[in-house]
Amino acid sequence: MTGTTDSQDVSSIYGYPVPDTWVADQAITADALNRNIRDSQLFLAYSPTCIVTRTANQSIANNTAVNITYDTEVIDTDNMFTSPSANVVIKSPGIYAIQHVASFAANATDLRATHISVNGVEVAASGGYASTTSVTNEGCSVVLALNEGDVITTNVFQVSGGALNVIAETRLSLRMISTAQLNLVFDPTTGHSTGSTPVPPRSKPPTGTAPTQFKTVFGATYSRTYDGDLGTTWDDSSYAYQGKYDSNRGNTRSLIGFNFASIESALAGATKITCYFTFKVAHAYYKAGMTVVVGSHDYASKPSTWSNTHVYQNQIRKGSCVAGKTYSVTLSSWQCWAFQQGVITGMAFGPGPSTSKTYYGYMYGAASAPCTLHFTYYK
Repeated sequence: MTGTTDSQDVSSIYGYPVPDTWVADQAITADALNRNIRDSQLFLAYSPTCIVTRTANQSIANNTAVNITYDTEVIDTDNMFTSPSANVVIKSPGIYAIQHVASFAANATDLRATHISVNGVEVAASGGYASTTSVTNEGCSVVLALNEGDVITTNVFQVSGGALNVIAETRLSLRMISTAQLNLVFDPTTGHSTGSTPVPPRSKPPTGTAPTQFKTVFGATYSRTYDGDLGTTWDDSSYAYQGKYDSNRGNTRSLIGFNFASIESALAGATKITCYFTFKVAHAYYKAGMTVVVGSHDYASKPSTWSNTHVYQNQIRKGSCVAGKTYSVTLSSWQCWAFQQGVITGMAFGPGPSTSKTYYGYMYGAASAPCTLHFTYYK
């Protein structure tokens, strides 16, 4: 299932500061100063930035391109990285500067190279012969437009005749340097997006008063579990199951419903919308916990069967969720916008990305300890 946003709405969806259009004799208010000076400077100071490194060596096979897996987050202002991982995932579209430096252990034989890729497509590379006296450092950089869901990876290549380590100095750094908007088409299920020529954001007209912050919580109104055959589970349990326990029920998944009309009403005309989704785990197959796979859906009422065309699957994952504990995940800017516009109406668990029992367990649905949506917004 896919979703589309018009490029003119990107600033409001992602909360980028946009200067007002001023007119002669217009009054200067605290709200206007905050929006035009404070907000812009804060965004500049805390613009989306991510720096990740390795603290342990990684062995690189001879004559083979190998992705670097990073194990340490130095800074991440936009929730782009979860350690350990080879991926940095863009959450806010714009123009980014990206730099990658790989440090190879001392070995004087032949070539070393490093590469930066976006969604598996190489966008920058650098290479040369190894140092004859010490560690070899290779780096490359690029400035390019990125959209939400774009995945940044780095890989290295070496021809020393055998396996060779990249060492702790290896790092990847990126920072948004411009909020120029893109013609954005974003699929929240696959996480892929396309963009063309950047266009400037529209100026906002001045407002007479400072907006007021609101916080509203919505509890789940229904839940239902579906077996691997997409039909309602045999006992229509009040729990929300996820993953595969055995072949009888297959890879289960669940829907969580909310009073979406009330959500749309509360968010009508709101700006700077944020939201987190809470759930309590009733059972996990492993004592160490399960990985909960969170998505969203657009059903207007509780269906008897699950249809993939109505569910945005696997949008967020939360690992190590232990039975008896309550957890929360932060919704993306797109999900907040989609609740406001009625594009989505509720949340989903599962199915498990594989049949591993790491994904098996069940949550409280709409009864006992119901799932909740916590919105913060301004009007």
